[in-house]
Amino acid sequence: MSDVIDALKRLERLGSETSKTTGKLLDATRLLASRLEQLLPEGFEISSSEQRPGPPPPAPGEDDGRFVFFSDGEAAPVAQMFNPWYRVQSGRLVMTYKRTLGDRKGIDCVLSQAPARSAALAFAEDIANGVLDLFVQELKRIKATDEKAAPVLERMSAKP
Repeated sequence: MSDVIDALKRLERLGSETSKTTGKLLDATRLLASRLEQLLPEGFEISSSEQRPGPPPPAPGEDDGRFVFFSDGEAAPVAQMFNPWYRVQSGRLVMTYKRTLGDRKGIDCVLSQAPARSAALAFAEDIANGVLDLFVQELKRIKATDEKAAPVLERMSAKP
């Protein structure tokens, strides 16, 4: 009987420690996502697979197993199919993850609100692998595009 009691005590202690650690992970995820929401423009979108480029597309009619082909004729590199992607939608940073061959839409998670542990872990992995550098590159691209477009619209709006 004492073995059962000892096991329950160990389980209780480990469960408490795990809950605290998971809480820290989720808090850090919400905090970073909230900060990113302040910095990223509406419509921002990027895939973490861009940091892990896939193979070049196969020649027409050739299937070497490196691509997933869908019934609608679209194809996606297997290496990129399952990586999370991020977008800013309604002012919130949304991560889509856990895409499968049966459900390529995957699961959407608003990271600044109540992220699932699995989403927070995928986000942490992407952060560790340099996804923030991709965010910076995309913001630079957006800025350069806007800088080219703004003067055109300013000139047009100044005309009587």
